[in-house]
Amino acid sequence: MMWSIAPQLCMAFKGVTPSDFFDRYDGEGGFQRALLDITIAQEMNEQIREAHSPADVGTGGIKRLTKDDANAVIARRDARRRARAEAERKGNI
Repeated sequence: MMWSIAPQLCMAFKGVTPSDFFDRYDGEGGFQRALLDITIAQEMNEQIREAHSPADVGTGGIKRLTKDDANAVIARRDARRRARAEAERKGNI
């Protein structure tokens, strides 16, 4: 069993060699210690994954724009331009 989980644990617990894990888990209660370390390594990997996942909000807490949001922004801009051009054409500006 140790040969299959040691690489994953070494990735989570930097600086610990597989032989260190073998010494730790060999003997009475070693399986329980291995399960605890595996659980801790999984929690660490989950926290790292959450920290590196894309955020829903950008800088300053502003919601990131999606493609639909961008299309709506462009449509509003174009509507303002058309209204401005119409007002200039009528001589209101």
